[in-house]
Amino acid sequence: MDGQSTVLGNGVKLVGELAIPGASQMLEGRIGNGLIHTVVAGAAVALLGPIGGLASFLVRLNSYSSSINNRNLWEVASESIGGSSADSSSADTRPAPSGKGQPG
Repeated sequence: MDGQSTVLGNGVKLVGELAIPGASQMLEGRIGNGLIHTVVAGAAVALLGPIGGLASFLVRLNSYSSSINNRNLWEVASESIGGSSADSSSADTRPAPSGKGQPG
């Protein structure tokens, strides 16, 4: 039952973000953070012209992300980027051991 309430709560937060930027923060009780997201998203739309909608979307996405996992969007993105490069650098690059049965 707890998992269902979490999913329902996250759905409510997502719908709230569609209506008001920062709504998911406000629903978590972080009124100040929610208001900051609301002001930044509104300023982005008002001041950035054609790319303001994209900036507002990113602000809303950041608000939602930080409300569900307590990390900002750029933290999640940097972990994803860092994790993918760490995976590729962890490949075994040691030379094959020399010994019996190998041509040479």
